[in-house]
Amino acid sequence: MQDQNILLNDENTILATERGLEPLFQVRARRLCDDRINRYYPVWQQLNILRSGTTEEQATMDQFINACRAWSNGDQPDPAELEKIQP
Repeated sequence: MQDQNILLNDENTILATERGLEPLFQVRARRLCDDRINRYYPVWQQLNILRSGTTEEQATMDQFINACRAWSNGDQPDPAELEKIQP
């Protein structure tokens, strides 16, 4: 859980990414979010649900992914809060 400590202390570090200049904590938050989404919904499963899943399965997946993304886009993403997000 070393990333959790670094995540909260990297506000002054800026990285050049494909999106431009970004704070390091934001890049790490996005990576944690991506890892969490893929833990529950690997890309192959996301595609299967979108293609042939029920409306309920799609809605559950959408809500989970949207909640994770909202967390990563927050001003102060707390990794403990991300862990509370469940599908």
